[in-house]
Amino acid sequence: MNKNELRKAYLAKRRAIEPHQRLKFDDLLLINLQKITFDDEVNCLFTYFPIEKFGEPNTFIFTRYMQFVFPELQVAYPKTDWQNHQMHALIIEEESSYEKNPQGLYEPVSEVIVDPRDIDVVFVPLLAFDTNGYRVGFGKGYYDKFLTTCREDVLKIGFSYFPPVDEIEDVSDHDIALDYCITCDAVYAF
Repeated sequence: MNKNELRKAYLAKRRAIEPHQRLKFDDLLLINLQKITFDDEVNCLFTYFPIEKFGEPNTFIFTRYMQFVFPELQVAYPKTDWQNHQMHALIIEEESSYEKNPQGLYEPVSEVIVDPRDIDVVFVPLLAFDTNGYRVGFGKGYYDKFLTTCREDVLKIGFSYFPPVDEIEDVSDHDIALDYCITCDAVYAF
């Protein structure tokens, strides 16, 4: 299947998950995240707000786990520059505030922009992924573009309620593969 077909199919599959099932699935994803061996020093995590209307996994619990393992961890969230078609990573603190952007997504209100080369781990949103580590996002390319500005050794982790498809037919040169994708049943390493 191509990205558009997968996007439509997997968005429908995620939306069909009942709330009580989603809680169970998020717990299973968290258990499997704990199976990844991280370097001794993870100083900065770039994560994202789960979008309820898209049925995304609860990245807040994954972020809290990372903060438990790495107490000095800096956490950054995306802020989209719609005019220049790019994303910035903004550091958040306990007292940080957030606002909805024009697309209805929450973004931090902060002036502290992280240099992408200082990020150690990125939680990458996805709708589907394949056995080669390529993913189907929401089709704007913001994450693939952002990942090219990160260090080559940045750890890219996706979360999916579903196993991989064999292949995404229309992967292109600008698509960046994940290092891991965590599902309810397994951790896929690429």
